[in-house]
Amino acid sequence: MGAVADMIGGVLAGYAINPLITLGAASIGLVGGWLWQTLPSHPAAWPAAPAQCGGGPCGGLYHHQLAGAAHFYGYAWSVLAARVPNALIRTAVNTVLLRLLMENKAVMAAVKKVKKAYGMNYEQAMEYIHAVQWAGHKPGLTRTRTLLAALGDPHKQLRFVHVAGTNGKGSTAAMMASCLQAAGYRVGLYTSPFINRFNERIQINGQQIPDETLVALVEQVKPAADAMEDVPTEFEIITALGMLYFAERHCDIVVLEVGLGGTLDSTNVIDPPECAVITALGMDHVKELGPTIADIAAAKAGIIKPGSPVVSYGGVPEADAVIVRVAKERNAPLTVVDFDKLKFEGGDLDAVTFDFDGLDGVKLPLIGSYQPRNAAVAITALRVLRGDGISRKRPSAPVLKRSAGRAGSSCCGIPRRFCWTAPAMEMEFCSLWREMSSKSLDAAKARPERLYFQ
Repeated sequence: MGAVADMIGGVLAGYAINPLITLGAASIGLVGGWLWQTLPSHPAAWPAAPAQCGGGPCGGLYHHQLAGAAHFYGYAWSVLAARVPNALIRTAVNTVLLRLLMENKAVMAAVKKVKKAYGMNYEQAMEYIHAVQWAGHKPGLTRTRTLLAALGDPHKQLRFVHVAGTNGKGSTAAMMASCLQAAGYRVGLYTSPFINRFNERIQINGQQIPDETLVALVEQVKPAADAMEDVPTEFEIITALGMLYFAERHCDIVVLEVGLGGTLDSTNVIDPPECAVITALGMDHVKELGPTIADIAAAKAGIIKPGSPVVSYGGVPEADAVIVRVAKERNAPLTVVDFDKLKFEGGDLDAVTFDFDGLDGVKLPLIGSYQPRNAAVAITALRVLRGDGISRKRPSAPVLKRSAGRAGSSCCGIPRRFCWTAPAMEMEFCSLWREMSSKSLDAAKARPERLYFQ
């Protein structure tokens, strides 16, 4: 900055830019940056601060004396050279003082107040996120990859379960996230759309991203997004926000719900996931995905990655043929949910009861005969994860085993989230999509329903 200022000043003043002055000005930034990085890790350097503070006036005297002598003897370049040590001394003094100020809690508290007063607030963050729409944007992954690269590729630090489909993908994703959390994992959950607040879309262990954290991430993403020639869309920006949050909080695994389709969805920038899950398929978004069920299946099958296991809902021959073909082409082991092992026993206004593949009398706190089928998909995918050795891939990760749900039962007190845990593989099945009265919530907490995952 000093060098640039020197050049601009030279132009405005009408004299030639002197390389030596420019070199001296540039040295300010170099020395300041070096001190900034070095001094905090060397506490022994702090006692030298008073001496360095005193060095400013000494440097000034040295500068004027040397400059005067050099000028008297006609060595103009020596006069210019005398500016360099003075600049270095003053830079050292300013850097040390600034670091001392930043380590003062009272000073930093005042700075935070000023930043809060003049920085972006939650409403402004939401306005920015929702400002860019799909209109005029060509579908593709280039914008998302460019944005994430500018942010340090946070998604490459994470592991994923990728969930696509037409129906049930949100419920299936929520069930899987809850079960993995019960197993002891730190679980990110990325879903869309939201019911009450935007923050519902980005969660860790059932907790929505805090407002202040979301605002800080938007402030981090905005400069990178605004600098792009092809400005990212709303969903692409949200995807980047989620990836940053999950990476910064060191999630063990992220359950990632596709927004639209699969192949060209912004979530599909990830490397091969631990498991790809394709829920029930139907005719959705035909304008974007195609007019036939085979076209839609091909778009959803875009999340299938080489060597990554796949769990498919199945049941639609034309769509199933596409998924089987893509899985075979990409050497991805395919498991189709066996609904012949599902027995739906009925339900009431609070829950449905079903048996599935050795799990008897499972009560799921969601109404609708289709919900046990979503639960069967989640159970099948979790069994694939366990069989694929998810915990062996990262030695520090928890083991997906029989003691899974013990720590998760407390989430039953969270509004719009209902849980039943078990003492065996103890998986919780939770819903984020339905309001529940305090009366029925209290009743749910009092009931001893259990789900056993052998």
